[in-house]
Amino acid sequence: MTRHSRNTLWAGILGGSLWAFSEVVLGAALRATALPLRSTILTGIATFILFAAFAYTRRIPTLILAMLTAVSGRIVLTLAAGAQISLTNGSLAVIVTGLCFAGALYMLQAHKHPSFAYLGFTAATAILLSGTLFYAAGLHMDPCPYLTQMTPFMFFMRESLPWAVLSAVSAPLGYAAGHALLNAQQRNNLKRLTIWGLTAGCWLCCALVIWVAG
Repeated sequence: MTRHSRNTLWAGILGGSLWAFSEVVLGAALRATALPLRSTILTGIATFILFAAFAYTRRIPTLILAMLTAVSGRIVLTLAAGAQISLTNGSLAVIVTGLCFAGALYMLQAHKHPSFAYLGFTAATAILLSGTLFYAAGLHMDPCPYLTQMTPFMFFMRESLPWAVLSAVSAPLGYAAGHALLNAQQRNNLKRLTIWGLTAGCWLCCALVIWVAG
């Protein structure tokens, strides 16, 4: 396995594990506090993670692997402990978000040094598209109360637009963090054991939350 392939593998798995951690652990904490805009906060975190993973490897397969890892965690959460959104739509939200970001960042690959404004615009556009697709597909596949209680305009104003605004801010920050990780790895300051330890910690925390909730 080449160095690029190894980086793609661990960055995708770690990124997906962090995404699953945010959905399971941070999502449970936000529900417990009853804070507003909980889905917006989680979307901003997911954007940060995916842009960091992309900045580290500059490879789209990293995002696909992260998406698949996060979907696995989301399914486990829903089956084991239940959630405020259905199993179908919970998985659909992660898949649609991951694919829209993969498409947007594929076009970004040609820009070696994108500006923060361009990164923010790219993230916001991808999120607006993913929100629209999620709403339309969710109503068709599994019309749960979360979706049926809102009209398309209400969903756009309450969910998609806030998601896009926060993602426009978190995307450049995530991209900068990914570059910082790459520089640390190139200086041999970032050990493989640390990476896999973080991955295992994410899943251990997820399992603990699921066990307590169950």
